[in-house]
Amino acid sequence: MTLKYLNPVKYTQRLRRWQAEREYSIKDIALQEKTKFQSLGFDYDKAEQTLIKALLEKQEVSADQESMRSIHWQLFAALAEQESIKNVLEIGTYDGETARIMTRLFPQAKIYTIDLPSDDPVFTKTYTRNEENRKQEFIKKRKSNLNHERIFYKEINSFFLPEAFKFKFDLIWIDGGHLYPEVAWDLCNAYHACQSGGWLMIDDILIDSNAIKNEYSGPDGFIAMEYMAERLGTTASYFLKRNKPKYSALSEERKYVGVLQKK
Repeated sequence: MTLKYLNPVKYTQRLRRWQAEREYSIKDIALQEKTKFQSLGFDYDKAEQTLIKALLEKQEVSADQESMRSIHWQLFAALAEQESIKNVLEIGTYDGETARIMTRLFPQAKIYTIDLPSDDPVFTKTYTRNEENRKQEFIKKRKSNLNHERIFYKEINSFFLPEAFKFKFDLIWIDGGHLYPEVAWDLCNAYHACQSGGWLMIDDILIDSNAIKNEYSGPDGFIAMEYMAERLGTTASYFLKRNKPKYSALSEERKYVGVLQKK
């Protein structure tokens, strides 16, 4: 037996995970998520069919990407089924994959996506982009994904969003910094940039009171989202990002996608 298994903290955590994965029911979780879709007037099964048709048949994503699929793809598909989306804003471009996917799901929409300038210190120090060769490979991949006539990319800190666009959006996807203060100003700016009746969606929400904060995620998004919903007199919905046991068996590790419609 190696020493790492003699550490009582690690042993207890491994035991908890093992027990949680044994008790985890993908079938029950899927039923819960379908019910959440229905509460917003979305059709879960139809959205899945739309997603497969729009993406997999077009080979828009690889098998590896499909294995990491997040519920926000299906939420986009559900929204595409029932509403005419003309202008979409993505806060946090990353490698451009999501923007590319949205061109498939919203064939009439213009996709505007913003991210930090490539020389911004926060951009450089995250996701191993401090290594110049990796940074250039990342930028090359992003450029390829964004090479589309309906994608418009802008390098800007999201703090300055109000001065970047003079029109409003039907859907805003928030996937920038997930910690305070960035996540708070992104939600605030996104709300004011959204059309009445439009939709705000935000990635990587941790709602468990025991959720562990790290350099990329924490409970800050949930706190900001709930604060905003309360002030607006409405309710935010939270959809499990991935329903596989290795991602979601332990409640403190479960990530959600937050959804709110602006009235």
